[in-house]
Amino acid sequence: MTKLELIESLQGYDDDEEVYFTYNYGDHWHTTVAHSIETVDMGNIQWSLYHRMNMVIDNSNDEENTETSNDPNSKKVILLS
Repeated sequence: MTKLELIESLQGYDDDEEVYFTYNYGDHWHTTVAHSIETVDMGNIQWSLYHRMNMVIDNSNDEENTETSNDPNSKKVILLS
């Protein structure tokens, strides 16, 4: 989803409605949980074979990882958390 698609999908809702992020908790019952969105930031993601999904590349505390943001396998995206 792009930023424009997100904005367009939110247009039909009242401006004072709260927004949450939902995900499968991973328990036996496959419970869907909802977490409030507290931050909107730019960040880099990269596919993780271990997780079988994209992971956020944290290069805030490690000078060696700052090169990861230039890695052709990473992607700059808007992160909601």
